[in-house]
Amino acid sequence: MGYLIGCYNCKLDAKGRLMVPADFKEQLGDLADEGFVLRPRETDTKRCIEFYTKKGWNELLDKINSRIDHSDEDQLIAFMIFNNGAKPVKLDANGRIQIPKELMDLGILKKDVVLTTEINKMVIWDKEEYGNTIGNADKKKYKDIINTLIK
Repeated sequence: MGYLIGCYNCKLDAKGRLMVPADFKEQLGDLADEGFVLRPRETDTKRCIEFYTKKGWNELLDKINSRIDHSDEDQLIAFMIFNNGAKPVKLDANGRIQIPKELMDLGILKKDVVLTTEINKMVIWDKEEYGNTIGNADKKKYKDIINTLIK
């Protein structure tokens, strides 16, 4: 699988299920059948749900495992915080994922969401939060950052 592409406005149903857009499922191919891992991402100012393929999640954990010093308590606690709230999910027969109750209870997502990509993963944003993040961004600053990255 190459990098995922796309940004979609979606809705959570009354039970907290998200219909994964057909375009994403097509891009994922067989990886969609293996399941996914969701984890909350909360910074000082932004909150969203990271949405990894199972393969992508395992690759990330392999990378962390190769770098972590298992005798360093601070690194282990940092990993515990990173992993806290991570939940496995699978597509149901209708192509939906159930956002686990523990993640819904964090209040990060409401009914209207944006499903977008972030290089090696998808991200589920509350639509209002996503709009504020993009709308309030210093476009020149971020354009300069991207230009630096692609040179």
